[in-house]
Amino acid sequence: DRDHARMKRLLDVMSAYLQTYDKNFAEELVEFKRSSGLSLPYQMANSFDKVLCDVPCTSDRTSVHQDEGNIFNVSRKKLRLKIPEEQSALLQSAMKCVKPGGSVVYSTCTLSPIQNDGVVYDALKQTWKNDGLEFIVEDLSTAMKPFRSIMRFADEFAATPSYYGQLVLPNVVNNFGPMYFAKITRK
Repeated sequence: DRDHARMKRLLDVMSAYLQTYDKNFAEELVEFKRSSGLSLPYQMANSFDKVLCDVPCTSDRTSVHQDEGNIFNVSRKKLRLKIPEEQSALLQSAMKCVKPGGSVVYSTCTLSPIQNDGVVYDALKQTWKNDGLEFIVEDLSTAMKPFRSIMRFADEFAATPSYYGQLVLPNVVNNFGPMYFAKITRK
């Protein structure tokens, strides 16, 4: 990521999950780079086993509580409409960085179908068309079973389910969501 605040937040989260009582493994196990994700394929094509592609999105939860800089402000309409384009470009970039057999996890914090399944569809189509790269979208429904008692998944409640990924609905009780993620593996 090129945003300093997002990088710090990511490092803090990873440090919380990848540590023991005597050592912090986050910086040893995960490579953190502060640069545009769009330039990575030129530097690191076919380099990684796993890539997390957590893209900028409309951040629905934050937008509800924040007036300043809110992406849903009328003055930011053009910027908001370009978000799926940027997301797809970032996902395509991530997909080019994984080795054959490697996987990309694409994630957002929005309920927007176009920013979720729509971006995955577009990135799959573009990487096939432009680069001849083949990917499969993994079915994560079995892996999510243990979480169904504590999270609300859209496929249980929504009339239009996600086709490629898992959509976790906002939950006031758990103070969590929305969250979307899809796992895409290179053939």
